[in-house]
Amino acid sequence: MPRALARGAKVNEIGNPRPVAKPLATAAGQRSTIPIDLVVFAVRIIELLTVFLAGVVALSLWSDQIMAIDTAIYGRSMLAGTLIFALVAEIMGSYDVDCHFSLRKAWERVLGSWILTGLFLITIGFLLKVPDQFSRGWAITWFVTAAIMLAGTRAAMTMWIRRLKGQGVFNSRVAIYGASAQ
Repeated sequence: MPRALARGAKVNEIGNPRPVAKPLATAAGQRSTIPIDLVVFAVRIIELLTVFLAGVVALSLWSDQIMAIDTAIYGRSMLAGTLIFALVAEIMGSYDVDCHFSLRKAWERVLGSWILTGLFLITIGFLLKVPDQFSRGWAITWFVTAAIMLAGTRAAMTMWIRRLKGQGVFNSRVAIYGASAQ
């Protein structure tokens, strides 16, 4: 044997020392595991709040042009846009696990979902003949502000989830039963 082995060390078939498994956590600092689904749910809630908050920001920027009596209509349209975004983002796979580790995929899907939501809202507004009741400036400001805020939010969430993955927060112990010896 080329290397000196510690007393009682085990070796494999060709004489090399077997790697010793390190314990996952010490008794003093045990790391708890978090289901990835819970983190994805948090990302969904944060993105929904981001879209609604972008509408509030746009409304505050255009408050001198929009009458106070019309704010309820804008609030309902922001709520509808937020819910439609949630549906479109889910359908487009914005919350798939692979999206949470790749920033490029995440931005593609989230911004694609927001663009489709905007197009859908414009189409519904056209079909219902309501464009005269809404400020185009507010709508464009909401669309652009939400896109910027969604991109920033998803970038922050992706970095946070990558850090959690690196810390082993998503690791879980598994036992495979019934496999033959290999």
